Amino acid sequence: MTTVRRILKPSVLRNHKQLRELDLTQSGIFLSPLDADLGTTFMDKLEESRLAPDTKERISSRCMDFLKELVKQYQLRLPASVEILSKLELFCPKSVMSTIKRPGVKDLPADLFSCPIGTLETQWRNVATANFSDDQDIDKFWLEVEAFKDAGGHKCFQELAQGAIRLLVLPVSNAHVEQAFSLVSLLKDDTRNRMGLPLLSSIMDVRTGLVRNGFTSATFKPPRQLLERFDSTIY
Repeated sequence: MTTVRRILKPSVLRNHKQLRELDLTQSGIFLSPLDADLGTTFMDKLEESRLAPDTKERISSRCMDFLKELVKQYQLRLPASVEILSKLELFCPKSVMSTIKRPGVKDLPADLFSCPIGTLETQWRNVATANFSDDQDIDKFWLEVEAFKDAGGHKCFQELAQGAIRLLVLPVSNAHVEQAFSLVSLLKDDTRNRMGLPLLSSIMDVRTGLVRNGFTSATFKPPRQLLERFDSTIY
């Protein structure tokens, strides 16, 4: 949204919901290159340069065209469920456990919950008084809430937590899929085209596992149990 607001007229876009409905082919909704926010560093460098005024104007116009295309790509990649995804901030641990500016149950996306509104309201009200830490990742927070049991052994926040988890697992983008295809193209090149799927999958698991845990091939130290398995039986 920050990039979008840099080049669109303020009256055109008041909230993120309107971005999907905008007709970006209309030139009248965009600011002029002089009024658009092309960046302080860019403008300073442009002013300091000894380029002719018409050249500076062409450069600004080309930068503006680039940002316009970027906004169009944003619009194409916005998921249809963007309105539901905008509710994600309501489920942040600090918002859930807050006692001051806490969202009401009517603000929650009801379609995600498979329980009566009364049950949802009770669980939403009570979860704020439970002893959950708000200083943790949102996924870990809701997994902890889902697993919580009262004195009678009942999961008293199960419906609420399962609805929040449904929202968390919605596919926001296909970036991970594109990264996987890029990794496949990198590993299985022309000289290694006969590599089988099991070996390819294993190499991908190793590489992504190292990145996920903050290691590289140089910093990872294999445990002794792993090294002991490297004997003649693996051949």
